[in-house]
Amino acid sequence: MNFLANCITSNRISSIKATWGGLYRLFKSTAAFAGMTYLGTAANMVQFAVVSTLLTRNELGVYGVWMAVATLTSAISAWGFVPVGIRLATHHGNAYLISVYGTLCSICMSCILVTTAVILDQVFSITKSDPFWLCLACASASLITIREILFIPYHNQLLFNKIGMIRLVSGISATILSIVAICIERDAKSLVISSLIVNAAVFIWLSYDIVRNTLVKEGGFSNCTFIRKLLSDGLPISVMNLSSSMFNRLDWLVLGSMSTKSVLGGYSVVYRLYETSYQITAPFTTKLYPRFCREDSSLSVRLWQIRKKIFLIGAIISLSLIALFPLTVELFWPGKFNDQFPAFIVLISALPLIYMVGILYQYYMSQGMQTYLLKISVMSMALNALLLVILVPSYSATGAAIATTVPQLVQYFHMAKTIKKHIASKNGTY
Repeated sequence: MNFLANCITSNRISSIKATWGGLYRLFKSTAAFAGMTYLGTAANMVQFAVVSTLLTRNELGVYGVWMAVATLTSAISAWGFVPVGIRLATHHGNAYLISVYGTLCSICMSCILVTTAVILDQVFSITKSDPFWLCLACASASLITIREILFIPYHNQLLFNKIGMIRLVSGISATILSIVAICIERDAKSLVISSLIVNAAVFIWLSYDIVRNTLVKEGGFSNCTFIRKLLSDGLPISVMNLSSSMFNRLDWLVLGSMSTKSVLGGYSVVYRLYETSYQITAPFTTKLYPRFCREDSSLSVRLWQIRKKIFLIGAIISLSLIALFPLTVELFWPGKFNDQFPAFIVLISALPLIYMVGILYQYYMSQGMQTYLLKISVMSMALNALLLVILVPSYSATGAAIATTVPQLVQYFHMAKTIKKHIASKNGTY
C-alpha cells in the first residue's frame, strides 16, 4: 500500500511539474513579444490617465459613444480574415496574397459600414453629435482592424517580435500625439484626429511592405480562390465578432441613451481599466493560435489540465486590482470616479474565468469550430442585452457591469462543458 501511495504521489508531483513547466516555457518563449505588448499597453494607460484627467466626464461620454459605434463597424469589417487567413497560410502558403485580399475586402466593407453608421446616426440620433467626427472615429477604428489583417504573413512566419514592435511604436506615437492634441484643445475631437493620423501612417507603411512582397515572392495577384475562402469561412466569425463587440459595447450605448453622458464617461474609465486587465494574457493567446493550428489531438486534455493555474493567476491579479483601485483613483482622479468602484469590482471579479475563455477561444478557432463559437457568442449577446434593459434603469453603471459579467460566466461554463466532452470522447473519461 505504501508503495502504491508513493507511486501515486510521485506521478502527481510529476504531473504538476510538467504543467507548470509548460506554462513557464510559454511565458519564456513569449517574453519579448509580451514585453513589447505590455509597453504599448503602458503607453495607452498613460494616454488614458492624462485624457481622463483633462477631459470632463461628459466629454468622455461623447467619446465613448463614438468609440462604441466605431467598434461595431470595425468588428464587422474584420470578418474573421485574421484567424482564417492564418489557418489558410499555414496549410496552403501564399500568406502575403491572402493578406492583400483580406485587406481589400475589409476596406470595401469599412466604406459601406461607415456610411451606413453615419446615416443611421442621423436618422435615430444615436450619438447626437456631428456625423463628420463619428465618420472619422469609425475610419480610425477600421484602420486598426486592417493593420491586424496585414500582420497575417508575420503570424505565419512567427515574427511576433516584429508585430509587437509595430504595435509598440504606433501605441507610443498615438499616446504622444493625443496628449499634445488634448493639451491644445480639450475635447473628444482631438483624440479622434490624433489616433487617425497614427493609424493611417501605419496602414500606409504596412500596405507598401505587404504589396511589394506579394509581387516579388508570390508572383502577383493571379490566384483569387482565397477570396471566396476568406469570405465563406470568415462569415460565422464575422457574426461572432459583431455579437462579441455588441456584447462589449452595448452597455456603453445603453448607458448613453438610458442615463447621462457623465455616467457613461465614468463607466468608460473603469471599463478601460477592466479591458486592460483582461488583455494581460493577449500576447500569450496570440502566440498560441498558430501553434494550436499545428497541434495534435491531445491538446484539449493539456488545456483542461492548466485551468486551475490560469484561475490562480487571474484571482491574484483580480484581488490586487480591486485593492489598488481606491488608491489609483485618489492618485490620478481625486474625487472624480469614486462612484464607479462597485462597477469596477463586479467587472474585475470575473477575470479568472475570462483568461481561460481567451485560451479556449483560440483552441476552438484553431479547430475550425467557428459555428460553435458563433452560437455561444450570440447567446451571450442576447443575455447581455436582456440584462442591460432590466438592470440599467435601476442600477445605472453597476447594473451595466453585472449585465456584462453574468454572460461571460455562462460562456465559460458552456465552453468548459464542451471541451470536457471532447476529452471524454478521446479518453472515455473526464
